[in-house]
Amino acid sequence: MTWIYVGLAVVGVLVLGCILAIVVMRKRSSGSALHYDSSVVLQPCFEVPSGRMEEFRSGFSHFYNHIHPKAERMLYYGFSVDEANDLVFCREAYQDADGVLKHLQN
Repeated sequence: MTWIYVGLAVVGVLVLGCILAIVVMRKRSSGSALHYDSSVVLQPCFEVPSGRMEEFRSGFSHFYNHIHPKAERMLYYGFSVDEANDLVFCREAYQDADGVLKHLQN
């Protein structure tokens, strides 16, 4: 089955000093049937004060130790670092909004 992009909603919010982008995608097959993709992608962006990147990185294990992939219906979770601009991105996705809510409760 071939998936074709139909629509996209992006919400940008400032939460606890980081920019949070929430992406919800809807897809359809190349056939006549329309299918809904309920997955939700979160991409928080943390602006790290200059000279404190190593300190921030040392906290990654805290984040990883406090996720519950099965209970939160998590698809993926990880970090990427842009040292040149002192930014850290957390890339995370969940099967649906209920999974995101469970994650945020933790």
